[in-house]
Amino acid sequence: MSLILAGMRWCSIQDIAHDGGLFWQGYRSLIPEDPGWSERNQLYTLYHIINHFNLFGGGYESEAVELMQGIVSGEEDTPHSSKN
Repeated sequence: MSLILAGMRWCSIQDIAHDGGLFWQGYRSLIPEDPGWSERNQLYTLYHIINHFNLFGGGYESEAVELMQGIVSGEEDTPHSSKN
């Protein structure tokens, strides 16, 4: 799968996942969370935000910087990370 398609799929999952956690509860009831998922999730989210900055500019730069700072500092609960 190309990186572009992977990013588009990630975007779609994140869009439907803002339902108060119901999506992830159902998903995790079928597929348990792999070790390291929360760390990878932050990187997937960062890729998505950087892609939006590349395409649209604007406020996505500050969002990307904030997420990168959170990743580097070891914060798990950054503004765009999802609690699964």
